[in-house]
This record gives sequence, C-alpha cells and structure tokens, in this order.
Amino acid sequence: MNYSRSYLVRLNAVFMLLHVCGGFLLTPRHFRVQMLTRSSEEGADEGESCAPLGTDVSSLESLFSLQVSESDLEDASEFIDSAAANQTRVSSTRRRRTEKEKTLIKQLAKEPYDEAATLLWKHWYSERGGGPRNKLIELENYIASNNPLMLLKAETTLNELIQEYPDWAEPYNRLGIIRYIQRRYEDSAVFCEKVLKMKPWHFGARSGLAMCRQKQGRLDLAKSEAELSLPPPGKYKDKKGKVFEPRKAWIKKMLTEIEIREKFQL
Repeated sequence: MNYSRSYLVRLNAVFMLLHVCGGFLLTPRHFRVQMLTRSSEEGADEGESCAPLGTDVSSLESLFSLQVSESDLEDASEFIDSAAANQTRVSSTRRRRTEKEKTLIKQLAKEPYDEAATLLWKHWYSERGGGPRNKLIELENYIASNNPLMLLKAETTLNELIQEYPDWAEPYNRLGIIRYIQRRYEDSAVFCEKVLKMKPWHFGARSGLAMCRQKQGRLDLAKSEAELSLPPPGKYKDKKGKVFEPRKAWIKKMLTEIEIREKFQL
C-alpha cells in the first residue's frame, strides 16, 4: 500500500506520542490508549510509577508487531482531526466568554451601575449554557429557604455540576453561600477563595470572604478583603485633596488581570 508523505508524517506523530508517553499502548481499530500499571502481584509499592515502556523488550516487540490495517490508520487520522477541531471550538468558546466578561466589567464604571452588576451575574450563571444555568436558578429557592433538607438537595446538585464543569466558578460560589447559611464559615471561606482563584474580579465571592472573616472575628482579614472588593462608583478625594475614582482603578486592575491570564493561558 502506498501512503502520501503527509499521511506518513501524521502516523509517525502518533507513534512519537506513544514513545514520549512511555507507559501507553495503542489498541488498533478503536485507537484506544490505555495506561500500563504494575499489578499488585508484582509487588509494586503504592504510588510507585510503572517502568517506562522502553525498558520492557516484550512490550516493545508487541508494539512493533502490531498489525494495523489501512482502515485503522484512517480511524487514527479522523481521531486526531476530530480532537484538534474540538480543541479549537473549546478555545473559541472560551475566548468569546472572556471578551463578554471584559465588556461587562467595563460597564461597571457606567450608569446604571446596578444594571451592569446584574448583567455580570447573569453572565456568570450562563457560562456553561442554558441547561446548567437553569439548574442554578432552580436552586435559588432551595438556598433561600434555609431549610436543611432543601440545602442538602441544592448541595447535591451543585456537586454534580462541579463534577461536570470543574472550572465553572459559580457552583462553588453557591456552595460558599450554603456553608455561610450553615454557619460553617471556614468552609464557606474555602469556596470563596476557590472562586477568587478562578476569577479575582468576582465581587460576590470577595464580599462573601470578607463576611466570613468578620463572623470568625478575624477583623484584620475582613478589612483586607473588603478593601479588595468592588469599590463604590463616583469621585472621591484623598487626604491630600487629590480626586480619584476607585471603581475605575479597580476595573483597570481586573482587566489587566484577565489579559495576563489570557496571555499565559492561566
């Protein structure tokens, strides 16, 4: 069988990937990659890494003697193309969300201020689409009820959302609210910090963290967190009489933070 140069280059890249990964085998037809681990019978200690594939001659021989048909190679090619296209779609969606968030943060400097904040909240709720957003909205009545059973039901749903969307900030924020209602202030603070690690501009989580520290009697920390929160709009004078706009300064700082994260893919 004759293959084009580009096709052989693509195939070579697949096997180079296997070589770099060391402990992986390629299963033909389904192009399934499976981790090789030492069995308990071999007496490997817990946490010990498996030996690289290159050190096992029999594994190398089985890999080199693998019978791969032309259709198998086509499946591999389609898999690579599909994965690359999916990654492009994910990156594109993430960029669109980020650009929208930046636009909404800028609007916090303009009147009506409350409307801008509301739009930003809606954006945070909707970052993973309509279905997950509606689940969050449904939970609001459970959370507001302060009923232990309803709070437990809300917590279960939020954990399911986190399992499905581990990089979505808002379910963590909702869990922080539940812990605050339960007077578990340190646990609430942990969730707030998780949100702020993802979004330092999340003024809801920042305010929540300040409230937790206040409830704990850690007033210095509460003050520090409050100072990092979204400032009130308008112009003010410092002790020297110099006019400044703290909200605009905060917005500029947060936009810079987003751009840094975009640049270095944080």
